[in-house]
Amino acid sequence: SAPNASLEVPVETDLANYSHFLIYLKSTFVEQSTPFAHEIVDAFASASGVSFLDLDLDSQEFGGAVLWSAPAVDDRVQSYVLYFGDDPAGLSRSGLTAMPRSQIAPYVPVGTEQFDLPPETTKGGTTHLLIYTRSLLVEQTTPAALQLVDTESNVGSASFPDFDLDQGDLGGQLEWVAPEDVSLASHYMIYFGKLCNEADPAEDSDSEQNITLDSNASAFSFSFPWCRRFVAANAIGDDNVTLPPETPLDDYTHLLIYAASSLVEQTHPRAHEINDEVASVSALAFHGKDLDFYDLGGTLSWQAPNSTHRLQSYFVNLAEGAAGQGRSQLGPELAPGVLQLDVPANTPRDNFTHFTVFTKSVLVEQTTPVALSIQDEASSAGNVSFID
Repeated sequence: SAPNASLEVPVETDLANYSHFLIYLKSTFVEQSTPFAHEIVDAFASASGVSFLDLDLDSQEFGGAVLWSAPAVDDRVQSYVLYFGDDPAGLSRSGLTAMPRSQIAPYVPVGTEQFDLPPETTKGGTTHLLIYTRSLLVEQTTPAALQLVDTESNVGSASFPDFDLDQGDLGGQLEWVAPEDVSLASHYMIYFGKLCNEADPAEDSDSEQNITLDSNASAFSFSFPWCRRFVAANAIGDDNVTLPPETPLDDYTHLLIYAASSLVEQTHPRAHEINDEVASVSALAFHGKDLDFYDLGGTLSWQAPNSTHRLQSYFVNLAEGAAGQGRSQLGPELAPGVLQLDVPANTPRDNFTHFTVFTKSVLVEQTTPVALSIQDEASSAGNVSFID
């Protein structure tokens, strides 16, 4: 039969220090002594100059453009394959673009020296980014490697003292400590947040995330979905947001602060639990002493709010309704320690129907007072007669 015209060389055959293929012809009697010699050209095609800037600001999450330089000779390269690995030699690796279950394209075609790593890509416990070239026959065994640097820009502790003393209304300044590293952060995103449920389909919703929560004792993490309402976007360096008085709390429970890069907003915000400060008087009572119809006089008294640490003063009014409409102030602005007001005798009642007491902080007077319906004390003599 005719001799074979080719020989398949297995992939990863060790070249050692050999330089040629030698091809001998052999008869039934003997092998020839002078072979045909073919010099071996060991094809080398490896990526180089690998760079990656992590624009996902969460710990242990990556995102951004992976860049590299093509081999000097790439005529036999069909594609590039990217992996995470435990070492620069790629002895233990997990596929970024070659794993069959990955939603990312299987290979990066030759001629493309960039791969956009999606935000929130996790690497497990690996330490390196590995780029392999692949020919029609096989993937190379020695990759180009880059040690990964995980960018973290976690917002520090936050505070929000509420100076709107009405229940369900907020007012004051939210402040936070900037991340230690803001070199790749471009801005902050601030939201109201609450736990999502099926009744909140129309709201801006985060998927389930690990959340860093403020605590008086420490910071700790939870995993649950947020429903959010946008508050503000701040430039890096602007570490506070002012909520104007009468900002509605609705049913939100936290203020969420995210650092964001040019690529993506964090998925792990600083979450500050909201304390809605409420300071309204109670036990409002009036002891009338002016016995004339349509005149008022006596002592109006009340009990202090349960919380007074943000209380600056009281305002007492006569009003045409329990909500304080058409009000007229009685007396001066009163200090927090004053719990009664003497209403002068012969104060005209006019069309007023209620006494109202408003509390005030350093920021604003509350909009919803405590009201007391006026019961006018009147007494006059009857059956008067005179005989001269």
